[in-house]
Amino acid sequence: MKIQISLILKLLVVLTTFSLASCASKNIAANYDFNDTKGKAILFGSVTQEHNPASRASYGILYYRGEENGYVMTQIEKFPGSSQFNAYQRSDFSDKTGRIFVLEVPAGDYAFTGWQVFSRGERLHPSESPAPIKYSLKPGEITYVGNIHFDFSLAKNVFGSSIINDVKPELSDNYDQDFSILKQKYPNLAIPKIIHSVGEKRIWGDTTEPLNKTIDPPPIPANIN
Repeated sequence: MKIQISLILKLLVVLTTFSLASCASKNIAANYDFNDTKGKAILFGSVTQEHNPASRASYGILYYRGEENGYVMTQIEKFPGSSQFNAYQRSDFSDKTGRIFVLEVPAGDYAFTGWQVFSRGERLHPSESPAPIKYSLKPGEITYVGNIHFDFSLAKNVFGSSIINDVKPELSDNYDQDFSILKQKYPNLAIPKIIHSVGEKRIWGDTTEPLNKTIDPPPIPANIN
């Protein structure tokens, strides 16, 4: 019976991880036409996390809300369930782990509204929702909204493995590096003028409050609505 329960739990982890990764917001196609946006806007930025011993078994999730709701992740699985083997697609960055996001969304007012980090079966997220980071997206424009970087503080578990003990998400302007990666990933795109909409560099949220920590399968993002 214990073996059966263990197998069921492992299967649940794989299925929920697949659901999460398969529903994450998708970047624009390589042949995207900026002259045919049809009232849509482009949301451009990056989400990253520390390179450290716990990074390969961890990923951050950043949520946005507006005319369309969604989320982006610091790491994407190579294949469904591969996060259980720490098998992720290659990072866009060499000095940290993460990805740029280049998303087509309906024009309008948007905000980053929350985040969570999943690491070695543990979910970490703020005990209170941070103040939203707001920005406005206009039709036919590509707007750079900055970088959210998850700064990890590590500790050792009872087995001596490195685990994430605390997370501080930081908003910063990482435009030069992000734009360089954008040109590498989309070499054939005629990229129009990019609108800068990045607030002052700061830690996002109240870091004096302890994080909520729960042991459960990877979180299905029901809180984006």
